[in-house]
Amino acid sequence: MNAPAPQVQRHLVRTPAGYVHLRTTGEPDPDRPSLLFLHQVPASSRIWLPVMRGLAPLHCVAPDSLNLGESDSTPAPLDLGEQADLLWSAAQEVSPGPKVVVGHHTGAALAALIAARNAAEVRGLGLIGYPHYPSWQAKFAKFERLNPVQTDPQGEGVAAVWRFIQRAFATDADPDLVFDAFADRIRAGRIWYEGYVALFSSDLERIAVEARDDSRPTLLVAPERDVLSASADEVGALLGVEPVRTSGGAFVLTEDPPVVVAQVQALWQAVVRG
Repeated sequence: MNAPAPQVQRHLVRTPAGYVHLRTTGEPDPDRPSLLFLHQVPASSRIWLPVMRGLAPLHCVAPDSLNLGESDSTPAPLDLGEQADLLWSAAQEVSPGPKVVVGHHTGAALAALIAARNAAEVRGLGLIGYPHYPSWQAKFAKFERLNPVQTDPQGEGVAAVWRFIQRAFATDADPDLVFDAFADRIRAGRIWYEGYVALFSSDLERIAVEARDDSRPTLLVAPERDVLSASADEVGALLGVEPVRTSGGAFVLTEDPPVVVAQVQALWQAVVRG
């Protein structure tokens, strides 16, 4: 008989830029670090729910980035550093203490920034599909393809988002999670570009270098069908680790959550063992 899914608690934390919405599972253990999960643009912490459930009973914290999910929209766009600082502050208010920080795509860049700026409290670092672009041309080509949701009388823009979301989830995925992810992406349509402007305006190579700490367990996951995995060896060299190549693609969190669960569990256990 399967164990019941862990209850998801929800929180709102006021920051100088607006309220941050967070999801948590499990209960904090004062003797062990909690897990902090950071999502990609333009998703929300919902995308981490299958992994958080798979990690029960570990204490997990997952915020919605400001301007996405159920966090507030900000009066002005945030750069990557501002976003990282606000999310870290909100997570620490909800669950004080040391963390193992794990991020996916844009969330991986945020995780690396948090690790670099809070070295004493970040005990482990996990990066899944770190967004490293070897040239400005590659970065521009990626940015050029990321268009806001188009409004048209036939609703083709919305239909295109639905088709995209369907491809991101396994066929037996929780329907509520699929619809929630669809809603997240539709909501992000107006401000889609802001998160990517922040990402592509950052020195992602420097962030990885500054996040390197040879005394801290660090995990770099490179799913085989994720285009970002092409540069995983270069990112691994910056971090001083070998990339772990796994099955899955750009949406491995929802395509194959057990793969991510296994890697995060191994990282957390390495931290606990010291």
